[in-house]
Amino acid sequence: MDTKIIRLPQVKAMVGLGTTAIYDKMKNGDFPKQIKLGRLSGWVESEVQAWINKQASLRPTSATATPGALRSFKPQMDADRNAFLLGQSAGIVAVLSAIIGVLPHSARKQLPERIHTSFEPLIAEMLADTGADADAGREGAEMVRDLFFSLASGQTP
Repeated sequence: MDTKIIRLPQVKAMVGLGTTAIYDKMKNGDFPKQIKLGRLSGWVESEVQAWINKQASLRPTSATATPGALRSFKPQMDADRNAFLLGQSAGIVAVLSAIIGVLPHSARKQLPERIHTSFEPLIAEMLADTGADADAGREGAEMVRDLFFSLASGQTP
């Protein structure tokens, strides 16, 4: 049997993970270890392929992925999505808050109208989008808009 050694760029292309994810998985024992080749390192291609095959075998098949089975994951998925949106929104609002803080008072008075002018066309465009992430994007934009309005008007969100 031929043992082919592959380098990191090939491994990344095969598994679709980035460098950090690969090394984290290796550290946790969830990915094949490298072998040393003098000063260089590489992976045994068959071990990486076996890892890919194992990952594929763990995914739900059409027999196990029934609507009822998938529905049981929905509450956690919704909670994860909401936490993600809230985290992103908080980061954006923190940056915008810092920007508002350095604006002269006269410019701050104009913010609510300018925010409305900028956000409403964006949200209207998002309403027309029916993609998988359209609702999440629209909810995120509306959350940021509302938080930004409260900051611009001097209220605590």
